Amino acid sequence: MIGAAIGVDISKHLSIGAAFNEVRDGVSAPGPNEPKEGDQAALFAARYLGGPFLAAVTYSPTRNHMVDDKGAYLGTQGWELFLQYDAGRHWQLLGGFNSLSWPCGATLSPLTRSRGARGKDFPEIA
Repeated sequence: MIGAAIGVDISKHLSIGAAFNEVRDGVSAPGPNEPKEGDQAALFAARYLGGPFLAAVTYSPTRNHMVDDKGAYLGTQGWELFLQYDAGRHWQLLGGFNSLSWPCGATLSPLTRSRGARGKDFPEIA
C-alpha cells in the first residue's frame, strides 16, 4: 500500500488539501476486510473560515473501492459540501449535502445516492 497527503494554508482564511492511497498488495478476489488489488482513492478538499462563516467542500474519485450487492468492485465519485454560520453567541446554523455515485456494469443503470443535513447547535453557555 502506498499513500500520501498534503495540506496547505493558502491564506488566513483558505486551506486546501489532497490525499491519495493505492493498494499494491491486494488480492483479486478479496474476502471481508481484505484489500482489493488495484484499489485507489483520492481526496481533494478546500475550507474557508472567515468571521462567523465556515464553508468546506470535498471531492473523492476512487477505483475498485466499493462493492455492490453482487460482489462487483466499482469506482466511485463522491463529493460533500458543509456550511456553518455562527449567528450569535449561542446559535449556529449549519447544513450539509453529500453525494456518492458510480457507474454500474452494462446490466445496471448508473446509481447515485445523495443525502442532505441541516441543523442548529446550542454551544454551552460559558
